[in-house]
Amino acid sequence: MKLYHLSCYKLKRISPACFGKNSYSQAEKAVSAFPRAFYYVNQYKKHERYFNNAYVHEVNMPESLLYDLETDIGNYRVSCQTFTALFNAVKWAGYKGVVYGEDKHKGACLFYSAKPDKVFKI
Repeated sequence: MKLYHLSCYKLKRISPACFGKNSYSQAEKAVSAFPRAFYYVNQYKKHERYFNNAYVHEVNMPESLLYDLETDIGNYRVSCQTFTALFNAVKWAGYKGVVYGEDKHKGACLFYSAKPDKVFKI
C-alpha cells in the first residue's frame, strides 16, 4: 500500500518522534498522546492547497502490517476504552500502524519511523 506524508521539508525519515510539533498533530495529541506519524492513502492531491510548495513522501508498506480499524478483526475498538489503549493493543499485536476511513478519505498512521521510497515536490 502506498502511503503519502506531506511536509514543508524534505525528510530522510518520517518519525513519530515529531508527533505534536505541528498544528495537525497537536490536535491529534489531544485525542491520544500515543506517538504516530500521519499519512494519506490515496487522496493527498485534494489536500495540496494546504501544503503549498510542499514535499510528498511516498512510503510503500505491506497492507498486512497495517491494522484496518474499519474491519477491526481484533475487536479493539470495542474492547479498548481509549485510543491510547487501542494503539498499544494494535502495536502489541505486531502491526506497524493503522489504516482508517472509507476509500475516498482513507488515512493511516505509523507507530514506527519510515524511510520514504520516493520524494517529490507539489
